[in-house]
Amino acid sequence: MSIKNNSKENEKPKRQLISFTSKTILIALAILIFSPLLTYLIILFIQNTPIKNLPHIGSVDTWISFAGSIIGGSITMVALALTINYESEARKKEELRQIKPVLVGEPIYLEDSWGRVSKEFNVNGCIEQDVQLPWMIKNVSNNIANNLSIIREYIYLYNTKTNSYDIEKQGLYSYGITMLQVILDNNFLLEPNSYQNFNTNFKCEYDNNGEFMFGNAFNFLYVKKYSYTDVRNIVTYENLFKMELNINIDVDNKLHLFIGNYYNEEI
Repeated sequence: MSIKNNSKENEKPKRQLISFTSKTILIALAILIFSPLLTYLIILFIQNTPIKNLPHIGSVDTWISFAGSIIGGSITMVALALTINYESEARKKEELRQIKPVLVGEPIYLEDSWGRVSKEFNVNGCIEQDVQLPWMIKNVSNNIANNLSIIREYIYLYNTKTNSYDIEKQGLYSYGITMLQVILDNNFLLEPNSYQNFNTNFKCEYDNNGEFMFGNAFNFLYVKKYSYTDVRNIVTYENLFKMELNINIDVDNKLHLFIGNYYNEEI
């Protein structure tokens, strides 16, 4: 099993710091540019005012000193305001990080009569009726996960030319395979270090010649998309659970469904 973390999550603090610095610089530049200009316009107005009996107020040096104090004080106030805002946002994000639940999907393996784990789903009888493939979502954190819901499922077929999986928008119907998530309920609550079991219906069909429609072997990637929130319902998270599945037909024409690698990815 592997868990793929979204690299964007790690880049957020850097982007926030860059944004904070950029705002401070822009506002400081605006003050530096417009404050002297405004002071100069005020001096011109005082010196050339047509209003009678208006006394001459201060020298040019006095006004320059006054402008300097305004500029310095303004920059200090803006920097202080931006710092307070940045620290407030940082505290909020840290609080959310501390209550963030971490969920992962896992297949539920079979055990033989000797108690040995087999990476195979029991698909006996899948020709006559649906059989259920069990899997689970586990809360591996110390935080409560709320509103756990299965959103969607996807099928990807293996491309031998690119050695990768390509999404199959039409599903597996043309291969005589049906996979459908069984959802009896949604919006589950997962306590810390607990799990919720799910089942996926699986069925295969023969062609007109009594052969499996997909041939003797078939590989595909089965993907579940699910969402959940933190205990306060502030942030909604979305994850992908991916299972590499392989269907084989043995010499007795018996069908086997094996589980390969499986992955968890935060969106």
